Amino acid sequence: MKARFYIQRRALPLLLGLVLCLGLVPTAFAAQQNSYHDPAAHWQESNNRTNELDVNSVVTNETFTCAECGTTAIFEVFRVPEYTRDGQTALSRNVKYSDGMSVDGETQGTILDGTPGVDAYYTGYHWTKAVCESCGSFNTNLGATNYGCYKNVYWLYDCASNFFEELPETVRYEYADSRYHTVITTGGSYCGFCYGTWHTEESCLERHELETEIEPQPANGRFAEVEHCTLCEYSRYDYTAAKAVIADYYGVVDGQPHTITVTDLSADAKGAPVALLSRKQAQEDAITALEALLRPGSVVTGRIVGMEPFGAFVDIGRGIVALLPTAYISAARIRHPRERFQIGQKILAVVKSLDRVSHRITLTHRELLGTWLENASLFAPGDTVQGIVRGIQDYGAFIELTPNLSGLTDRRDDLHEGDAVSVNIRSLRPERMKVKLQVIERLPPLPAPEPLRYWITDGVLERWVYSPANFEGEAAETVFTPVP
Repeated sequence: MKARFYIQRRALPLLLGLVLCLGLVPTAFAAQQNSYHDPAAHWQESNNRTNELDVNSVVTNETFTCAECGTTAIFEVFRVPEYTRDGQTALSRNVKYSDGMSVDGETQGTILDGTPGVDAYYTGYHWTKAVCESCGSFNTNLGATNYGCYKNVYWLYDCASNFFEELPETVRYEYADSRYHTVITTGGSYCGFCYGTWHTEESCLERHELETEIEPQPANGRFAEVEHCTLCEYSRYDYTAAKAVIADYYGVVDGQPHTITVTDLSADAKGAPVALLSRKQAQEDAITALEALLRPGSVVTGRIVGMEPFGAFVDIGRGIVALLPTAYISAARIRHPRERFQIGQKILAVVKSLDRVSHRITLTHRELLGTWLENASLFAPGDTVQGIVRGIQDYGAFIELTPNLSGLTDRRDDLHEGDAVSVNIRSLRPERMKVKLQVIERLPPLPAPEPLRYWITDGVLERWVYSPANFEGEAAETVFTPVP
């Protein structure tokens, strides 16, 4: 796949020259100045249409014959995908130029332009403008009799299918139920000239790929058999009481006090009282008593006692350990709980689900870290702040500003996941929940996770909405369903 991509990319300048030769008679030379990105995902708006096309264009240097200079000259060529509200090119309405002028250069038509990703869609065509670097004239490569010659306008050109490149496929796995996860494959293709992109997404159900681990829990007098999927967030726990824990009943095995229950009293041969003690019964009584007080949405205090890639184990009192899955720790995605917590750290959490039959408690944490607007209120455009690189994609890098707020910056080859960076906030857009950032410099590694800031510290939650009220997409929220 890489070899094919390499050959096509090298062939683009030659093919571009050959195609344009048919109508524009340029020489076969083009130098690309931009690296691939989907313009729709990074679209910058402007009150002036020509300026908006300029700022979102892919720019190349190419050689054409200039009608003004009367000789061959180097042109700076701007290309930007055409996006319309009906997804049909303006050429289907006989419109060829960005000022609405028709093919005949005499009548005006309708462009139906809009904002990509909001109300406009890629048509398979791109807008083109050329500026002679010798005389500064616009579109003099078109010929002196062409309407666009000497005008600061764009004209439409077809994104030929043989100039499209394939996007690398990405696969992600999302939990569906106890037997299956959803496999989501994304890919697509893009025009090698303007980077106009067709995206594809396919999904199907597949069975979990399960692994089993045995985890000792001496503080609870038991072993946990953990069955978890290696691809998604699914996990299941079974507990087995330890047959023997040294000095368990005297509370000295781990230096901490323990709760036990007297299940029977008798006397030995000399008449001295003998107590039959049970730690298991004490724990079952403690779990039952705690479950009677809790319900989904209850805010609890806990202590981190273990961490695995799929989640953190939290002691919520009396040695009762609940699972906090990694995906529920924060809105900003992390790969391992240690990126957010340390062993022994005290935290707040919310009961996500409660199974009174199996005595399993699942927690969530992100609902206490503030909504998008609450976190965004800590920043303003122009601020220079510290962030952490949490994800890198072809189109850019995701930078965590707070555990519940991330922004996007342009991709840089020197950035890696986990890097601490200094960033400048370019814009905050609540209606799209987007934060545009620019990396200033890399910073020394952080010695430990940053202290957590909780916006909610007690009570019972019924519904929590992360997204702003004016968010244009589907609301991001958590609803806590009562246990029957």
